[in-house]
Amino acid sequence: MAFDPRGDVARAGRPAPDSGAYAARRPSSCRKRRCLRPRTGYCAGRVEICSKTLQLTAGLLLAAGCRMVNPAFDGAEGSATSVAGSSEVDTSTTDDGTGMASTGALACGEGQVSCDGACVRTDRNLLHCGDCFQQCTMTSVCVASECVLDCPIGETICDGLCTNVLEDATHCGDCSNDCGEGLCAQGDCVASCPAELPDACDGACVDVQTSANHCGECNNPCGPAEVCTAGMCTPGCPGTLEVCGDTCVDTTRDLTHCGDCNNPCGADEFCVQGVCSSECPLTVCGELCVDTEISRTNCGGCDQGCSGQQECVASECSCNGDLTACGSQCVDTQTDRKHCGECDNDCGPGNACLDGNCETCEAPLEVCNNACVDTQTSQQHCGECSNNCGPLTCVKGDCV
Repeated sequence: MAFDPRGDVARAGRPAPDSGAYAARRPSSCRKRRCLRPRTGYCAGRVEICSKTLQLTAGLLLAAGCRMVNPAFDGAEGSATSVAGSSEVDTSTTDDGTGMASTGALACGEGQVSCDGACVRTDRNLLHCGDCFQQCTMTSVCVASECVLDCPIGETICDGLCTNVLEDATHCGDCSNDCGEGLCAQGDCVASCPAELPDACDGACVDVQTSANHCGECNNPCGPAEVCTAGMCTPGCPGTLEVCGDTCVDTTRDLTHCGDCNNPCGADEFCVQGVCSSECPLTVCGELCVDTEISRTNCGGCDQGCSGQQECVASECSCNGDLTACGSQCVDTQTDRKHCGECDNDCGPGNACLDGNCETCEAPLEVCNNACVDTQTSQQHCGECSNNCGPLTCVKGDCV
């Protein structure tokens, strides 16, 4: 069973988030009106409507009794309508000692609402994003009450898709930078690949000796539990994960490989720090035992996921280093033209983001790949942006 190292510990018999078992099993079944895999199956809260014939088509659940998911995925305008009676904001001031308010609604703390018998933050909850029962898909996270695309580390959202701007020739270095007939090498458009990245694969300059997507030759990706070494895919995993079969697992939490490969826990047990246990010393989220201080899928509370570019630190999703969280992405606000100085501060066309300020390049300089350059002398932008002279010299806008 595969585990993402996000602080999650699964009960035996229940795959953990992001495991292959869940990805392959559609639809999920319900238990007590809760989908066993929240982001692959859909329930409607107080009414058990999980179906064996659920299908997702253009964001619409096509099954009897099922309802439309968050409108962010189907292009619907306006806000979605919640299941009747699903969202209950506690307005009472008394408690009968059972945790229920005198009105019968669950008494929730500040910033929380009652959804399906639990107090949740609809600004972060994957199952109740923006309102009760508005689920985000597996490729999204809930940020500020909206489901937004979740890109892995090293990728950027361009035209609604995740892409690696260091290699994508149509979005090279920046979403708006198209290399045309050229190639993309480490975010710069070039006419030919440099010596350190000598191989051209689908418009990207890579080294097939080390590229995970082009190992040994173009379009030869390594598997999830492999790394590319000397042009060969060999067993290997990032960080502290271990190779068990053809999967990278966290043996401190994996039920099938608890403490070591092929060491499964028994029924109704958790894997806690590499030891099978019948008790959960942390927080139970559905069928999982999690540490909400470090769990990226349950950060600060159940079903509150961090994006693939963020870590969960002290129950809060945060970016590493000097990067800033803008939506689901971690960006450098000193150079990012879409988030210059602060999130959502778009410099617009013709401007560059320099030291966190939108700057207009003064003639004869012009903006090329978020920099003010002189196209009369620039080796990489000779005569026009992305026209790399290579071994030639740029003189008065011509490569000679």
